[in-house]
Parts: sequence; structure tokens; C-alpha cells
Amino acid sequence: MVKATLVAVLLSLLPGLGLPRARAQGEVPFTRLYDTGSQSGGDLPPAAMTARSTWREIPAEAVETAFRGDAVLANDRLAVLLSRGAPGAGVYVRGADAYRRRATLAWSPSRGAADRGRILDWVVTENSPTAVAVSLVFAARPAPALRCRITVAEPIIEMGAAAGRVTAATTAPYVVVPDYFGDDLVCAPVAGEAIPLPAENFCISLIAGGRACMMTVWEPGGRDVCLLQAPAGADASACTVDLAGDVPGRLWVAFLEGDGLWLEADRPPSAAWQPAFPARWRCSWVRRGAVADSWFLDAGPAAGQDGGDHAGPAIVYALDRDRATPLTALCPTDVMRNTLGVGPCQYILSVEGMDARANPTPDSVLEWVEKQFARGKAATSADEIAERLGHMEKHLLEARARIEAYGSFAERVAALAAGAAPQPGAETAAAIAADIRRFVADGTAPHTGENEVALLVRRLNDLARGDEGDAEARCRQAGARLRAVGAVRDAALARCRMGVRRLHLWTGGRPDAAGGQDPAMAEIHALAAAMLGRRDPGRGDE
Repeated sequence: MVKATLVAVLLSLLPGLGLPRARAQGEVPFTRLYDTGSQSGGDLPPAAMTARSTWREIPAEAVETAFRGDAVLANDRLAVLLSRGAPGAGVYVRGADAYRRRATLAWSPSRGAADRGRILDWVVTENSPTAVAVSLVFAARPAPALRCRITVAEPIIEMGAAAGRVTAATTAPYVVVPDYFGDDLVCAPVAGEAIPLPAENFCISLIAGGRACMMTVWEPGGRDVCLLQAPAGADASACTVDLAGDVPGRLWVAFLEGDGLWLEADRPPSAAWQPAFPARWRCSWVRRGAVADSWFLDAGPAAGQDGGDHAGPAIVYALDRDRATPLTALCPTDVMRNTLGVGPCQYILSVEGMDARANPTPDSVLEWVEKQFARGKAATSADEIAERLGHMEKHLLEARARIEAYGSFAERVAALAAGAAPQPGAETAAAIAADIRRFVADGTAPHTGENEVALLVRRLNDLARGDEGDAEARCRQAGARLRAVGAVRDAALARCRMGVRRLHLWTGGRPDAAGGQDPAMAEIHALAAAMLGRRDPGRGDE
């Protein structure tokens, strides 16, 4: 009883971290482990997750136990079904009125070995009121290969995987690779094709006609991510997010439930459109080849994004929270923070190899500086203001240098593509290189140059050490201009990196007309791997 009370008190604080509260009034969040008493082969009806009266609950702290039937790991948000002989772990997610089966999670040693990925047995490694974890043994491996762990109040399954492939099978007409500061990719499963996804650490499967999303997250370190369609005869949107890695690593699969989480339309919604709940809603209007023009609805499209040739669809989804987002809502950015431990700004800095620990971005630094002016503390904080502005200026210099490095990379790719044997791969590489050069030009435009940054930083330092009556207003004016510079560079970095990721995928192992790989394409692939900081330049993935 003491443990349960303590858990309830701790969980009352979780909504402040962006996690959802328990659904039922007065319900204490929990984690439990059950033995169903019979083996289902992995196919229990969703209603069984509510009618548990015939199941045996495994006492808390008991880990050495024999299961007569299936095992079910459950919390107040979802349930995970383990059954001997099943092709994976079934995930049932609790909605407002009932449980629904949303996915199947599995492991196998390699692609093409799915038949060896059936569950043989499992070992309980943790069983408490706050967390339950089980390690699965599959037919292809005598030792545990996949550890599944759930905790209270979270619709997230944490997995520790042996080297091999982890799959999350669901029914999704689209999978989105979000790019916070650039443009998303929106991919649809294609019959008979494995579609490589240029995703570095996460992607979002849009499921249940707008009522649910499955977000797959994995640790940095390089995984071969593909979108696979289900076999012939299955639902056309039945697909699998397939993550292969040659080293062990952690992954997470999160399930977001609720009406109106995403929308598919022929065109972006009008200004009169009302979302299901307040949040930062993102619109991605697909052009060609899954590349979209993307923007947050509260900011609106940039010049040219809402015109031109779009193949469609327009996908609208809640990506991040704003100040009015209900505490009970969970957005993909919440999942990113709760798994990878970073927000969007820190994420883009970390993947670019830039120092994110001090968070020297214009938004972060200027928010603090403006507070000092608003509180009348600018003069006494002048030295620290100068120090923080110096870190920000260095950060902006590094961002510009990185953008210019992308420009040099694009020039080299264009030259290699021009010298390659005639083939569709060379044409695509040249087109992507042209895109990257355009992004570089946007990110290094004269009005975002270092002279402008240096003048604005000097102006802020002078204001902090002076006694001008309108210093706070002038501070905010300078801050707005510096934020604009930072936003332009963030967008350029994100779009350039996405272009390089597409190049890395496109040129990985692509044969020429004679069946071998063109040396130019192989060199472009190696250059892209180096730009991305990949440890293994030979991997044809992202």
C-alpha cells in the first residue's frame, strides 16, 4: 500500500514533464505482469485486455516464475502480449473507450530471416509497481535478443536489442520523417518495395484514420531504416518500420491516441480550420518523391511553399506542444525529450556535431538577456550578458561554417554527377546537389552575415552598459533580428542535412547499367557518409 501511494504521488507530478495523466478518475497508474493461463499464439481479441479476471497476476518483485500461458505486460496506457510461437509481441493501446491492437514488435537476425523471429520464450528481468521488463528469446537466437520494458503512465515501450533487425508492424498509409527546421518527408508503403527512410533517430507512422500515431525512436549510432509493405493480400496500408543495426542498441516505440491527431487532405487547411486541441500543428504538402514543403500552421508557409507543383497529399499533424496544449496530451516532441533527452534545438546541434550542452542558440541566450533588461538587472549582469552573447556569436559562426561546408560538398557532388555514366542515379544526385546549393545560398544571404551579427551583439553589450531609457525595447528589437538570423541558419542546416541523407540513401550500392557500381556514385556515397559523420561509410542507409 505504501508503494502504491508513493507511486501515485510521484505520478501526479508527471504531467509537468509532458506525460499524460491516468485516464480514469481516481485511477492509480500501475504496471503489472500477468499469466493468461493459456497460449493464444499471439492473437487475443482487444476485449481480453479489459476482461482479466481469469488471468493470474504475478506478484510484484517476483521474477523467477513459470508461465502456463501467454504473458501480458500492462500499464494504464497499453498492454504487450507475449505468446510462444507468435511472430512478435502484440501491442494493445488503451483508447477512450476500449483497447485496440496497434502494432507487432519483433526481432530477427537479418532481413529475410523473419521466419526465424518467432518467440520461443521469455525471462522476467524486472517486476515492480513502477516498471515491468521481459527479455524475449527468439527461434534464431538461443540467448535473449529483445528486452521490452514499460513504466507507469507512459504509452512508450523501451527496447534493448541485440545486433540484428527490430521491426514494428502496423497499418499506416503514411510514415513521416519530421524535420523541425526544414522540410519533412512523407512516405507511403509501395507494393513489393523496401523504401529506405532518411531518418536519423525517429519517424512517425500515421495510423487509424487520424486517431493514432506510432513513433519509433532509436539511439544515435546508425541504423538501416526501411519501410516495408505487408505481403500481397493484406491491407494496402499494412507496413513495417524495419530497423537493422550491426551493434546492440536501445529503441523506443510510443503510441499516441486521440481523435484528430492527424489529417490527410488534398490541400493545406484554410485559416478557418480548427484543430482537435491546441498545439504546434505542422503541415507537410508533398511535392514529388515524398519531399514536402513543411511549415507550422501558427507561422504559415514561407515564400513559395504554398504554390507551385504539389502531388499531394497535405498531411497535418500535431508535432510539438505550445503553452495552451493540455497536460493530458502527448506530442511527438514530448516523446523525443523523454527518450533521447533533447529538444529540437539541441537535437539539430548534436547531429551536426556542434556543442549543445550550453545551448548557445539565439532563442535560449536572448530569452535570458531580455529577462535581465526587463528586470532592470542589465547593468549588474553586463559581464555575464557579454559572455553569453559571445557564446551565441561563436555558435552562429560555427553554423555558417557548417552551411558553407555543405556548399563545398554540393559543388563536389555536382561535378561527380556530371562526370558519371548516364543513369537516373546521376540525374537524381545532380538534382539533390542543386537543392543543397539553393539551401546554402538562403542560409548565407547578406542580411544574415557576420557583420550584421557582430553589430547586433555590440549593440546589446552597449545597451547593457549604458543608461538609455528605452534600452529594453531596443534590446528586443536587436534580439528579434538575431533570432531571425538563427532561424535562417537552422532552416539551412536542416534542409542541407536532409539533402545529404537522401543522397546517402540514393547512392548506396546503386548499380550502373552493367550491374556494377559507378565509381562516381560510390564516391558521392562516401562523401555523404563523411558529411553525416557516419562511422561506416559503406552503409547504404540513414
